[in-house]
Amino acid sequence: MTIKNLHSFCEICKDLNLSHTAKRLYVSQQSLSYIIRSMEEEFKCPLFVRTSSGLQLTQQGEYLFTRSKHILEELAETYHTLSQISSEVPQSLRISLGVYIYNITLHALPTQCLGCPIDYTYGTMEDCLNQVKQGLSDATFLPYQPDPSQLHSTLLWREPICALLSAQHPLAKRSSVSLRDLTHDSLLVPQSLQAAHTTLMGMCNQWGITFHQLFIPQATLVAVHQCALGQGFMLIAQQALHNCPVSSSDIRLLPLEEPLSLDIYCVYRRETPPASVQAFIQCIQRTQQTYLPSP
Repeated sequence: MTIKNLHSFCEICKDLNLSHTAKRLYVSQQSLSYIIRSMEEEFKCPLFVRTSSGLQLTQQGEYLFTRSKHILEELAETYHTLSQISSEVPQSLRISLGVYIYNITLHALPTQCLGCPIDYTYGTMEDCLNQVKQGLSDATFLPYQPDPSQLHSTLLWREPICALLSAQHPLAKRSSVSLRDLTHDSLLVPQSLQAAHTTLMGMCNQWGITFHQLFIPQATLVAVHQCALGQGFMLIAQQALHNCPVSSSDIRLLPLEEPLSLDIYCVYRRETPPASVQAFIQCIQRTQQTYLPSP
C-alpha cells in the first residue's frame, strides 16, 4: 500500500461515490476502482459494499478510514516539522571577512563546522558588517565591538600589534621598539584599517603617546611599500604580512615594548546563532594560541 493509495481511499470515503471523487481528483473512475480492489486484496477483506446509490463502508473499511486519517495527519505534521528544520539550518555557513582580518586569520580558518561547509566572502570591514546586519552573512570578524543593541559579539582572541619599519630605519636593528621612539615618524594608516586604528590610537592616547604625522594611503599594500621605502611606519599584526608580496629584506617587523593589541570579535545577529556559528567560534578560539578570556 502506498501513501497515494491511502490518500485516495480517504477521499473515496468522504464521497462514497466514485463518480464524484473522480471528478474532484481529476482522475478516472477505473483508477479509483483499481485502488479499492488492490487494497482489498492486500488486506484480505472487503472495504466497501457496492449499492445502487454508491458505496457503503464495511466495518473493516470504517476502521481503516479512521486509522488512515490519523496516519495522514501524522505524516503531514512530520513533513512540516522536517521542512522547518531544513529551513533553519543553512546549507552553508556564510562568513564575511575584511581583507586585513582575513590575512590575520588565514591559518586558523576551518573549511566546515558540524558538517556544515563554510563559504567565505571578502570586502571592507564596513561591507562585512552591513552584510551581517542585512542577513546576507551569518557572521564576520571585527577589531571592535559594534552597537550591542543591533548585534552580538564574542571575543575570539587578542592579536599582538607590531611596528613595521623600513630595513634602513635607524631603529630597525633593535629586537623591539617603543612607540615613544616613533612619535616623530609618519604613521601610515590605510583606509581599510582605520576602524582598527581607532581602537589602537585610543590605547596610545591613554599612555600619553601622540603621533605628530598621520598619512592615510588608499590600500594596505601601498602603505607597506611606503614603509619599505622609508616613508613612514605601520602598526600591524605579524600574521597580516603573510600574503603581502614585499621582500622581507626591505622591511622589519619589530615587537612593541608597549602591550598594544587588537581584540578580534566574531559578530553575528542578535537572534540565537545557529549551532554552526557557535561551533565556528569555538574552533577559532581553540586554534588561536593567543586567545585570552575577555576581561
